[in-house]
Amino acid sequence: MDFESAEAIHGCRNEIMHKKDLNLQEEEMNSDDDLLEDGQSRQKAEKRRAKKKRQRERKKLEKKKHLEENEQEPEWDVNSAFVANAASHIRPKSRNKLDKKHSANKENEEKVHEDDCTDLMIQRARHLAEQGINSVNDGNYTKAIELFSEAIRLDPKDYRYFGNRSYCYDLLELYPKALVDADVSIQLSADWPKGYFRKGRALKGCNRYAEAEDAFKMVLKLDEECEEALIEIDTCQVLQLMAHGFTQGQSFHLLEEYGSVPAVMEAPISAKVLQENMKLDETGEEELLFLNELSETQSCSLWVGNITDQVTEKQLWDLFKCFGEIISIRLLVERFCAFVNFKCPLATARALEALQGKEVENTRLLIRYPDKPRQAAAANAKKKAVSKTSECFYWRLNGCSYGDKCRYRHIPENKGVDRKPWKS
Repeated sequence: MDFESAEAIHGCRNEIMHKKDLNLQEEEMNSDDDLLEDGQSRQKAEKRRAKKKRQRERKKLEKKKHLEENEQEPEWDVNSAFVANAASHIRPKSRNKLDKKHSANKENEEKVHEDDCTDLMIQRARHLAEQGINSVNDGNYTKAIELFSEAIRLDPKDYRYFGNRSYCYDLLELYPKALVDADVSIQLSADWPKGYFRKGRALKGCNRYAEAEDAFKMVLKLDEECEEALIEIDTCQVLQLMAHGFTQGQSFHLLEEYGSVPAVMEAPISAKVLQENMKLDETGEEELLFLNELSETQSCSLWVGNITDQVTEKQLWDLFKCFGEIISIRLLVERFCAFVNFKCPLATARALEALQGKEVENTRLLIRYPDKPRQAAAANAKKKAVSKTSECFYWRLNGCSYGDKCRYRHIPENKGVDRKPWKS
């Protein structure tokens, strides 16, 4: 019993060992098959790479051979007309691209250089314009014109330079030149109010009052708060009527009643007034003589009161310069006053009339002529004046600057009753 069981056990072990040997052989065979498959795949990959390499080398050789053939001399006659004509139409593409790129770069460089030069010229023009403005403030208008002219040469597209030069020409009474510059400034900037104001001043200086009035009205369309334009419009209307034969006082009163020059000319009373004026030629001559002598004796200086420490000399200069050329301004803050000295007595009278009561830095200016002793010429002029027959328009409007020299009546209770709202 024991012997048989031992043999049975030994037989089972042999079977198990035999099966293991068979499994190992099978695994070895499978591994050999895998190795064979890997080796075959690598060989195939190496063959493909070798084939591609040979193909690349063959293409390089063909390309090289093709280039060598192109470099060889052609078999046809290059001197023939046919070859010459054909060659003239051949343009290498690569060369054209390079030429276009080079020309484009060159154009860009030239454009950048031109822009740099233009910027420098504009900066130089602005610097000259600033110097011109300083010369205007100093009263040297001839020098200012030279500086503005140089600025225009460097930058002819800036409308402000033409307007500033027109202003200088106006102050020097070179009205045709002022008109030309004003027109150019309007062409460059059609919505600039000062351009039309300069044009109006120039036309007024050329005695073209109706056109000047239209120019000042254009200023009001662009700048409704321009008081200077309102003053100039009134002046142009009066001058138009005076050119038709009305006196200054008559012109003021008729415009107050009818509102415009065409309405005055169409009014029935105008013909009667003109007929009466024709009968009073001698009186008119006496009045003209009186006004001429009055302008000779009138002061060119103004005393300006109610000056506070907040009012500067530049503010006064900017305020008074639009009425005429200023020689100097003396500011006496400790006495709360200033003296403005004009070159022309008519400019002094206009400034006194327009700026009386003007508000500056929360204070209303009080303006009058400085206290001076009466001259003999003024007394003689007063003797030649005709009798006071009508009331003074200026007295009713804003106060008359002529004082006792005025040939019209000054009624104390009527002073300033006709003051316009925009002048208050």
